[in-house]
Amino acid sequence: MILAQLFDRMRERLIPRHTRRERMLRLLYVPVLKRIMRTQRPCAVSPAGLDGNVESPAPDFSLFPDRAVPGEMPVAPPFAASRPPGNSQNNWFGPELATRLVELPAPIVVFNKSHSGSRLLAALLRQQGIFMGADLNEAFDAMPFLPVVEYVVKNYHPDFTSLWRMPHAPAELQSLLAQALDTHLQGHRPGSRWGWKLCETTFILPLLNMMFPHARYVHLLRDGRDVAFSDHVAPELPFWRKIYFGTDRVQSWHGMALDDAAYRRCSHLYNAWHWREMVGLGRAYGAMLGNRYVELHYEALSADLIATGRALLQWLGVPVDAQALATLQTKTHRRSIGKYRGQPMAAQRAVQRIIEPTLLACGYTCTPLPPHVPLLRRLARKTRLGSAWRPDKNQGAIVLR
Repeated sequence: MILAQLFDRMRERLIPRHTRRERMLRLLYVPVLKRIMRTQRPCAVSPAGLDGNVESPAPDFSLFPDRAVPGEMPVAPPFAASRPPGNSQNNWFGPELATRLVELPAPIVVFNKSHSGSRLLAALLRQQGIFMGADLNEAFDAMPFLPVVEYVVKNYHPDFTSLWRMPHAPAELQSLLAQALDTHLQGHRPGSRWGWKLCETTFILPLLNMMFPHARYVHLLRDGRDVAFSDHVAPELPFWRKIYFGTDRVQSWHGMALDDAAYRRCSHLYNAWHWREMVGLGRAYGAMLGNRYVELHYEALSADLIATGRALLQWLGVPVDAQALATLQTKTHRRSIGKYRGQPMAAQRAVQRIIEPTLLACGYTCTPLPPHVPLLRRLARKTRLGSAWRPDKNQGAIVLR
C-alpha cells in the first residue's frame, strides 16, 4: 500500500495530464504496480491475474499454515465444518447408539421433493428385496424418521454449527434416533440390505452422513412444473416455514400470507418455491457426498423402468431381479408427466419464472413462454389487425369485414 501511494503522488506531481508522455508512462506504470501489489497481498488472488492477462505469482502462504490448497480458502471435509476435534461416531452418539450403528449395514436413503414419484422408486427397491421399513404410509414413507426430522429442522436447520459444537449428541436426539431405528427395523433380517424413503430426509443429510459414513443416497428429481401443480402443505406451522424458507421468522412471502387460505389461492406459487429450495438444498448436500450420491429423474424411471432400474441397482450393488422389474413395468404409467401443460398459461408463466434456473440446472428443457398481454390490449390488437368498419360501395351499407 505504501508503494502504491508513493506512485500515486509521483504521478500527480510529475506527470502532466493529457500528454503523450503520461500515456506512455501509464503503459509501464500500471502493470508494474499491479505486480507489486499482488506480491504484497497474502490473500487469495484471481488465477487469471488482476488485469486478466498476466498470470499471478504464487502468494506466500507461510503466514497461513492451516491452508490445505494454496490460493484457496480452507475447505473442511463434507459436513464437518464445525465438528469438535477428535469427535467420532463412537463417542458423539453415545455408546449404546454407536454400537447399534456399527452393527448395521450401510443403508440406502431415498429423498426428494414431495409429489416427485418416489412411491414408484420405493416399490422398485422393495421388490428387489431391500427392507424399506416396517411402519410405512400409503406412499411408502418411513414415518418413524419424521420426529427426527422435525427435531433437527426446528432446532438446527439450516445452521448445524451449534449441534456440532456439542461434545455429545443431545439426549433427546439420541432417544429419537434409537426409537426411529427400533420401530423402522422391526422384522429386518440382520445383515441384509435396508434403507428408507422420506421426502424431508433432505434436511438431515449432514446428520445422516455422520451416522452412516458408507450409506448410498438416491435423490429423485421430477420436473418442477408438474410438482408445482400438486398440492402439499401450507407453510403455516414453524416447521413447514423452515422447510419452505429456511427460517420460521418469515411472516409473509411476496406480499402473501403464510396460512392455509393463501396457500389454496396460489398453491402453485408456494409449491414452485418449495421445489426450488428443496432441490437446491438436496443437490448441494449431495455434491458433498461424492460418489455415494446419485440423481435419478422420475421421467427416465417411468419411461424405461427396466433399464433405469437395472442401472440404479447395479450402482447400489444389489442383485437384479429381472422378473420383478418386468412386473413393476406393467404397472407403471406416464399419464402425469407434463400435466402442467393443461394449466392456464398465466399460472405456467408464474411457475416458470420462479424455477427456470433450477430446471435448466437439473437438465430439463425450458422454452420461453409467450408474454402476458392484457385482455383489452388483445381485443384492441385484434380489431386493428383484423376486421374494420367501412362502407360497402355496392350495397350502400356499412358492413364488418
